[in-house]
Amino acid sequence: MVGIIETKVIKRKQSLTVFQQLRENIENKHIPDKRKWISHTHIDNNTLRFFDDYLSKKIECIVVEYPYSDKEYLSSVYAYYIKATKPTIKECYRLHFYMDGQYMGYIVLRPTPYSHIGRIQMHPKCFIKDRAYISTYNVYSNVVGEEESVPSFSFTKQDPEVAMCAQVTLWAVLEYFFNIGLGVNRIKIADVTNNTMSFLERKIPAKGLTANNIMEVLNVAGLYPILKSSMEMSSVIDDEIFAYLDSGLPVIGLNSSENHAICLIGHSGFQDIDIETIQEEFDDDNQTPKIIMACSTVSNYIANDDNFAPYQFLARKCTLTSDGFLSYTATQIDTYIIPLAEKMFITY
Repeated sequence: MVGIIETKVIKRKQSLTVFQQLRENIENKHIPDKRKWISHTHIDNNTLRFFDDYLSKKIECIVVEYPYSDKEYLSSVYAYYIKATKPTIKECYRLHFYMDGQYMGYIVLRPTPYSHIGRIQMHPKCFIKDRAYISTYNVYSNVVGEEESVPSFSFTKQDPEVAMCAQVTLWAVLEYFFNIGLGVNRIKIADVTNNTMSFLERKIPAKGLTANNIMEVLNVAGLYPILKSSMEMSSVIDDEIFAYLDSGLPVIGLNSSENHAICLIGHSGFQDIDIETIQEEFDDDNQTPKIIMACSTVSNYIANDDNFAPYQFLARKCTLTSDGFLSYTATQIDTYIIPLAEKMFITY
């Protein structure tokens, strides 16, 4: 019957990962379409590659939920897709993930041409192994009649027709402030651009947002942002950004040369300090100790970049990259936007 939610439980077998089973079912041409776990309108090889490359191999169970009405995708449907001349699919799939018997969150698969990966609300442990300090809020979902919750920070891939990188980054920040209870107005992803007053061109299909556009939307939502250029205070800007992140405030970072926006949501763990080395650096009178800032022992930020996956390490300085690191460093970010609530008067 139409409207009845169907679920399919995919459990890991001894010889295969749960993602290999998912791939085999989707790519097997001998399985009739009606028996496939996910329709080809909602998944492709790029989606499967995303699962293989980024998600923990410890995922032991996936619950496939269909049909799922995702409010963010539907906002895009009504803002753009329903006005197009071709048929529009409104239903999405929602994949719930379990690891070590615990609920790890979900990923929404949508029928959009650029990327089928929609909203991601998942535990950071699914994407990173090392210690990290990340701003999250509890996300609640209903899985086969059971309410589950998981700490998460919202993430989604961009949809160039409705939301570019700046829009999805801004939407994620607004979701965070709304869900931690600061009285921020909720703005759906397709409505982000419509809340810019100085946007003189046609708003949809989407174009990128400038720093001023982003600050306009934050103001409409009830936030009071401050803008910092890395050129203004190059000696202390990195420490300042760290202070905001360590206080639980996500920061929007802009790379003007690449016309790209990302969201900084935390930092990696603190490194051990060599006490003997510090003692050797005391002043000549051997009385005044050298002050070591905590931020100097942290090598990486945690960033959400829609070109990759959520919760990725971003090196604070130029260094050799390794698995799990983004392909650029924080030194390439030239503008920072820090959203503050109305009564946050004391800045860095």
